Amino acid sequence: MRNIPPAFFRVVRAARVAALVGILGVICAAPPARGAGGALQYKVQLKGGNAALNSQFRQLSRLFQDEGDPPPGYAGLQQRVDNDLATFRKIMRSNGYYAGQVRAAIDANSVPAQVTLTPDAGPLFKIKDCRITYTAPPPASAPRFCEGIGLKPGLAARAAPILAATSDLILKLRSDGRPAARIVERVAVVNATDAGMSLDFRTDPGPAGSFGTVEVSGVQHTRPAFLKRIVPWRQGAPYDERLVHKYRTTLSNLDLFDSIRVEPDVKAMQSSGRTPIEVQVHEMPYRTIQLGAKYATDTGPGALVSWEDRNLWGDAQSLKLVAQGGTLGQLLSASLTLPDQPGVDQTLAFSATTERDTTDAYTLNGIRQLSQISTPLGGDWSGKAILGFQAASVNQGGISTGSLLASLTAEATYDSTGSLLNPSHGARFDVSAMPVGGTQVTRTGFLILQTQASAYEPLNDKLIAAARVKLGTILFAPEFSIPPYLRFYAGGGGSVRGYAYQHVSPRNSKGVLIGGRSLAETSIELRYRAWKDIGLVGFVDAGMVSTSTYLANSPTPRVGAGIGLRYFTSFGPLRLDVATPINPGPSDAPIQLYISLGQAF
Repeated sequence: MRNIPPAFFRVVRAARVAALVGILGVICAAPPARGAGGALQYKVQLKGGNAALNSQFRQLSRLFQDEGDPPPGYAGLQQRVDNDLATFRKIMRSNGYYAGQVRAAIDANSVPAQVTLTPDAGPLFKIKDCRITYTAPPPASAPRFCEGIGLKPGLAARAAPILAATSDLILKLRSDGRPAARIVERVAVVNATDAGMSLDFRTDPGPAGSFGTVEVSGVQHTRPAFLKRIVPWRQGAPYDERLVHKYRTTLSNLDLFDSIRVEPDVKAMQSSGRTPIEVQVHEMPYRTIQLGAKYATDTGPGALVSWEDRNLWGDAQSLKLVAQGGTLGQLLSASLTLPDQPGVDQTLAFSATTERDTTDAYTLNGIRQLSQISTPLGGDWSGKAILGFQAASVNQGGISTGSLLASLTAEATYDSTGSLLNPSHGARFDVSAMPVGGTQVTRTGFLILQTQASAYEPLNDKLIAAARVKLGTILFAPEFSIPPYLRFYAGGGGSVRGYAYQHVSPRNSKGVLIGGRSLAETSIELRYRAWKDIGLVGFVDAGMVSTSTYLANSPTPRVGAGIGLRYFTSFGPLRLDVATPINPGPSDAPIQLYISLGQAF
C-alpha cells in the first residue's frame, strides 16, 4: 500500500461510480409494469389482418383470455406470445391461408407492457384437384369423385369441409354394407406458386358385412334383453352406420348411461360377413331428487321438489313424483313413462295430478289424468296424442262452478335448436288442436287451437337475436261455457313481461279478469354473451287477448320492455329479468321482476 500512487485510488473511485450508474441503468431499463406480487401487466392489440381470423384468434388466444391474469415475468409473457403465434398460424391454415404469417412485438418500456400482433393471411388457397383412390373394389354406389363428398375444384381449401368430406366418405361406405371401411391416408399437397391444393383420399372400402349378434356389457340394473330389443335393425341385414348412430341416440335419450359405445367388431366378422355389434355402457345413478325455486313480483316465491326412478323395472321405465308450491298454487303429481311402447321410438306416459290455483283471475281446485303417446315424425319433427280427463271446481268473481271434461289433443312439434333451456340457433314450431267435451253448468263442447313459433339467429360469436310469436283461438262455444282455467290469458314471465301474471286479459264490469277466446303474443330479444358465464338481454314483449274468437274488437296490445341478466351454468342459464309496462293499465305496477331457470323462450 505504501508505494501506490494517489491516481490509482482516483481510478478505483471512478470505476465504482460507473458501476453504480450502470446498475441503476439496468434497473431502469428492465421490463417495468410490475403489478401485485411482481406480475408483469400488459396490454395486447391486433394490428390489421382478416377480421374473421382475428375473431377466431381472440376466442383461443391466451394473451387475450388471460390478460387480467398477468404472468410473473417477461419470460412468461414471451411464452404466451410464442404459444399464440403458433395458435394463429394453425387458425390461418385451418381457414385455407397456408402461406399466412404473423409477427409479434413486445414493448417492455411502456406501462403496462404493450404486445402488438401483426397478422398477414396471404392468399386464400383453393382446391385445385381432388381424387378418391380405392385399394379394393368399392360398392357400386360408392363415391367415385370428390364432388360426391362435397369437394370440387375452386372450393376454398379450408379444414372444415375437408374433414367433413372425410367423415362423409366413411359414412357413405359404412352405410352401404362396409363396416370396416377406412381412410388409409389423406394426402394434401399445397403449391404456394398458384395457391392451390391437391387432395387424394386413399381409401380401403373393406369387405361387405351385415348385422350380427348384439353383445351388451356394462349394465347393472338394465336388462340386456331390453337393449337388444330396441335396436333399429334386423340381424342379417346389410350393415348401415346410420342405424348405429340412431341406436346411440336412442340409448342416450333413455337418460340411464353416462357413457355409451356402440361399434361393429370388425375383427370378429364371420366369413359370411355377419359382424357382431358391441354395446358397452356405464350406468349412472337412476334415482334422483331435484329441488327448484323461482321468484317473480307478480306470482311471488315458488318451490319444487321431485323424486324420480328412471329404471323402475329394468326397461328404462320412469316413475316421477312431484310436489310444487307457491303463493298462487300447490300441486301434487305422479307420472309413469314407458319408453319404446307401444312401438320402437314411441313413448307411452300416464300422469295424475291434483292442484289448487289461486290467481287474480280465479280459484281452482281440480284433478286431472292424462294418457299420452309420443312418436317421431321424421327429421326434427315429433308428434303427440293426449287423452285427458279433468274435474274441477272454479270460483271467478264470487261465482262458483264445477266442470267435468274429457279432451283429446293432437300436437306436432318441430325443434332444430338442440337445447331446451338455452337455444342459440335454429327454430321451434308447435301446433296443437284439442277438442273438449263435458259439462260446465250445462253440457259444453269446444275446440282449442294453438300455435307457437320461435327462431334464434347468431349475429356474431357473442350476439343472438331471438323472436317468438304465439296465436290461439277457442271455437264453437260462447265464452262463459268455457271453464275460466281453459280460457286465454297473457302477462307474466313466460308471456308479456312487465305485466302481472294473467293481467293482460279482458275484464268484466266489476273489474274481474275473465280471460278470452283468442290470443296473440310476440317477443323479440337480443342476447349478448358479455363474458364466459355472464350474459345480458334486452327484450320487448307484446300481447293481447280478446273475448271474440278471431281477435275481433280486440283491445290495444299491451307492450312491455326490459333488460335481463343471465348466469350460465352447466345445466342451463339462470335468468333474472326486470321489465316495465310501456302502456300500462290503471292497476299495472311499474316494475316486474322474474327469476327462474332457462331463457324466456
